[in-house]
Amino acid sequence: MTEDPELAPMIIEPLKMNAVGEFGTYGIQLKLKTTTKPGAQSTVRRRAYPLIKRAFDENGIEFAHPTVKVSEGDPKAKAAGLQQVLNANPEQSS
Repeated sequence: MTEDPELAPMIIEPLKMNAVGEFGTYGIQLKLKTTTKPGAQSTVRRRAYPLIKRAFDENGIEFAHPTVKVSEGDPKAKAAGLQQVLNANPEQSS
C-alpha cells in the first residue's frame, strides 16, 4: 500500500499485524492495523482488502470453505447432511 502513489500519502504508519484475534473452526482471524491521515481510514481500508487478498492468493493461502459430505447409501446420513446445509444457510430453507 505504501508503494501505491494514491494511497501512500494517506498512510502515516504501514500496515502491520496487531494480533491473532481468534482460532475458529474454519480459520484464523488476524487483526491488522495501520495509521492514516484523518478522514482517510475508509478509503485505505476499502483499498487494502483486495490488496491483502491478492497477497494471500500469490502466496498460496486459501480461504476455508465449509463443505458437507453426504453418503449416498445411508438415508440417515443424507437427512443429517441436508439439515446441516439448511442450518448453515437458513435463507435457503424457505
